[in-house]
Amino acid sequence: QYGNGQFVVAGSGGVSRCFSETDCSLASNWSDIINIPGQTTTAAWRGLLHTKGVFITTNSDGQISSCYDTTDCGISENWKTAQTIAGAQGYGITRGENQFIISNISLGTLSACSSSTDCTQASNWTNSQKLDILTWRPIVYGNGQFVVAGQSGRLARCYDNTNCADAANWSFFIHSKNSGWWDTAAFGNNMFIIAGAGGIVSTCLATSDCGLEASWTSPFRITGNAIFWTGAL
Repeated sequence: QYGNGQFVVAGSGGVSRCFSETDCSLASNWSDIINIPGQTTTAAWRGLLHTKGVFITTNSDGQISSCYDTTDCGISENWKTAQTIAGAQGYGITRGENQFIISNISLGTLSACSSSTDCTQASNWTNSQKLDILTWRPIVYGNGQFVVAGQSGRLARCYDNTNCADAANWSFFIHSKNSGWWDTAAFGNNMFIIAGAGGIVSTCLATSDCGLEASWTSPFRITGNAIFWTGAL
């Protein structure tokens, strides 16, 4: 993620930073990988978001931490001590106008926080009821809709003007033409793109209801790729 002159990456074990005024294609311009204070030893920081002057990251142990982009986020002490969202296993994090959402791997749930509160505080997050019994991976927001994707072609949508901590506000379906994982998602130019196992890609115009399979294109494979896609921004 990028914000206020620095790039931040998060992964297994910690985070690293590169200032955009330097050549970030050189490893020497990235900070050493740092531990976030209070992180568990098994932490894999998966979700990372930059919004309104702060980087927020979440990990597979349900922890959350943040760093203001006015500080050097390559220094451990500038990250807030990790807090645990009870019942969460964070994979992806995003925000709409009204709320933040974390997708939880292996739990079939999501976590939500009203943007009118301090979402860097774990106590302000609420876990949803199960949307499904399987795994959710990427979560993305665009044009008033959250879209979450996961295992075995599963997709779900929640409108930002509803309470997305309530599973009843999510429209859930299984993409009938994809039985594999969705591993990554992005939004741009009024379109959602999801991609994953088998090199499969599908799109949905955000002017439609992306909680309906009919709104998504039939999954297609980009020529030359037959394995999987794992990243999009």
